[in-house]
Amino acid sequence: MTEKVFEYGGYHCENDLQEYFEGNNYRKEVENSVDAEFNAFKNDMLNLSKEMIFNASFQIHFYNELHDFLNVEQTEIDDKDFQCLYEDRGHILSLLYDYFCKDEYASISNSEKIGNMVHSYNKKYFKKILNGELENE
Repeated sequence: MTEKVFEYGGYHCENDLQEYFEGNNYRKEVENSVDAEFNAFKNDMLNLSKEMIFNASFQIHFYNELHDFLNVEQTEIDDKDFQCLYEDRGHILSLLYDYFCKDEYASISNSEKIGNMVHSYNKKYFKKILNGELENE
């Protein structure tokens, strides 16, 4: 692998600093995507009848928990996991919800379990990214 050097603010930076900035960009893009998806979901829910909202209570809880989890600075997942989630931007919450409903071991009872679920999802669908087989775009 060749050493990448890029210029930032007049300074030449090595790979590790570049990866830091790229990791933060994936995190920020995932946060933005999750915010937009969550707000659209919330608006859709608020337009439903009370009974339909009641019947969707667990999905609402799931979206709330994942929205909060993915929008805090220190989470139980790393930059590679954010890079994986970035690939699903626009549908991150809905795809994680579908995965959660099909995985009997998945749990959202605390941040560690949410992190494990997200990482398991990424291992299933984004093995190449997690193994470093794809270059950052």
